[in-house]
Amino acid sequence: MRIHLVAVAVLTVSTLSVFAETNSASTSSAIDTEGREITGQEKDEFLAKFGGIGIAIAPSADGVLIKKVLPDTPACAAGMKAGDIVTQIDSKSTKGLKLQEVVDQIRGAVGSEVELLVSRQGQPEPIKLKLVRRVVPVPKGDVNCE
Repeated sequence: MRIHLVAVAVLTVSTLSVFAETNSASTSSAIDTEGREITGQEKDEFLAKFGGIGIAIAPSADGVLIKKVLPDTPACAAGMKAGDIVTQIDSKSTKGLKLQEVVDQIRGAVGSEVELLVSRQGQPEPIKLKLVRRVVPVPKGDVNCE
């Protein structure tokens, strides 16, 4: 199963367009743009423009399954939990979407809002959450929101 971490974690890519880490890909501390690596200040300025909410996701028949919620992130502060199912992003259904489409809808400009509709086992009604995107560093090791 492929899990996407929805945070601003940059893979070494040639187009600067992928902002999701997968557990099947290696990461790099630099960004490759058409053969030229950028690091330091250029990287920081680039990353400061894009934000996420700090969740790891996987496909689900009902939408998108939350596999992990990272600590000190908008998702953690909003009370999201592993096992939640995201059924809508900004009033659009997630059913049938590819993971990259979900990632593209959740990530956005730092400081901008994203609204999620979340189903949780044991809750009769879906939970509506408004989260403010921010830069979410990828933690070292296996850590979860408590």
